[in-house]
Amino acid sequence: MMMVGAALDQDTHERFIAEPQRPLDRRMHPRQEVFLNGLIVLTDGATVGCIIVDRSQTGFRLKVLAEFSLPDQFGLIDLVAGVGHDNETIWREMPFAGSKTLAKYDLHQAAPGRATTLRDIWTAALD
Repeated sequence: MMMVGAALDQDTHERFIAEPQRPLDRRMHPRQEVFLNGLIVLTDGATVGCIIVDRSQTGFRLKVLAEFSLPDQFGLIDLVAGVGHDNETIWREMPFAGSKTLAKYDLHQAAPGRATTLRDIWTAALD
């Protein structure tokens, strides 16, 4: 009877060791999977469709829907929420990319500067 218990404990231990270990997640804020339609806005006002795969308080993971070179800085519009962001690209493994949020704009309200451009693009995309 003792032998069976010892064999079971050994088998459990071996399976635990054989399981792959997940890399340590060093993010300061947890990510939330969202799968939302978005637009990447380039400095010249051109747009590229994307899917916002997940987000956190400090940034996004995007799936870019066209082949192009994602710039170091870009605008991002969450079409569903009506929120615009100025973002900095942190990593690229196209078609996916990670970005850090530099500024955030409520596109439901008029605001000067960059927010106006993002708001105009957002309202045109909704038509």
